[in-house]
Amino acid sequence: MIIVPNSTFYICFLDDINCPQYLIRILDHEGFEFLTGKKILEEIKKASGYQFVRKNIEEKVRIFEYVAYSEILRPFMSLEEIKKGEDEVFAISS
Repeated sequence: MIIVPNSTFYICFLDDINCPQYLIRILDHEGFEFLTGKKILEEIKKASGYQFVRKNIEEKVRIFEYVAYSEILRPFMSLEEIKKGEDEVFAISS
């Protein structure tokens, strides 16, 4: 199963509920393949708990390379949403 969460998914485990070990268990699940974009990854790196899962994310989350789809999605999203990488979730999931 391919999973394409936005940065909020990761940050929830790292900062909000402060349980990086649960995120690691989810990332390690053999049935899941995680994809993310460069902007989303930059948002995740800002989380205070990122250092606890850095290695796991580098090993388990694949960076999806694509053209800047934010231009196509600009009429439907705010600039703040695009800045956070929300457009990447839509583009990767398509």
